[in-house]
Amino acid sequence: MFAIIFNWFEIQKFSILIFVQTFFLTPIICQPAESLQQVFEIVDSQFKRPNGLYRGTITLLRRNEPTIVQEFELIVRSPQGYISIRSARRDEEKRILWLGQGLEVWLYDVPRRQLIRPEANQRFEPISAMGFSTVDFFYPWFAENLIPVNWRTDQLIPNLRIIDANIPNTEIRFGIGVDSDNRIKRLEIIDSRGILLRVIEFPKSKPIVEWKTNRQFQPSYPTIYEMMDLRSGVVARFETISYDPLFRPDASLFDPDFLSR
Repeated sequence: MFAIIFNWFEIQKFSILIFVQTFFLTPIICQPAESLQQVFEIVDSQFKRPNGLYRGTITLLRRNEPTIVQEFELIVRSPQGYISIRSARRDEEKRILWLGQGLEVWLYDVPRRQLIRPEANQRFEPISAMGFSTVDFFYPWFAENLIPVNWRTDQLIPNLRIIDANIPNTEIRFGIGVDSDNRIKRLEIIDSRGILLRVIEFPKSKPIVEWKTNRQFQPSYPTIYEMMDLRSGVVARFETISYDPLFRPDASLFDPDFLSR
């Protein structure tokens, strides 16, 4: 899939930057039976993960350069979430806390010992060379925070419908790509000028392993996010590998005051 993304990027990166400026002028397609808000709620339900501990990898793929792999532990206690990201040497690099209150998120840069509360557009900016932002790890939040604007057809994949949406107090726009069954396939992050900044695709998920039992199962939520930053050419993959449903985190883990300890 990475090779496909690279080829797509090489062919489309210049034409997309020009073309995306016309996104909000694209004719609206026929409205489906569901309302935009109903589709938002359907998409949200697809992202919901059961409470517990998830482990996996974040992979940065670079042409003609070594691949970089990081490991993550994602803890879900709905509606809150916490993620710890470690380097290949097992050194902790980032801690991110999602409070489940609007878009409030906290980032602790471990090497710099710096606690940050990203605001407005900062929430959607890459937090490292891997290209993902602070909010990318904590879907769902579409139905609660986004304001749908209209539908449009995708110019490269005709059977894909895109919901254009805005978010209060930011200049960032979104395009949420769903198929005819309202399954999410893609998320576009667009700036105030209509320029496409990043694309996150949700390909067919792989089975993951239940921790301790080693039982493989196919979850209903996406286990793979493939992200491309059109500004830098970064291509990265977020993949969940295992899940521990019995993990019960301490409540202090979800307190910003304890994030830097």
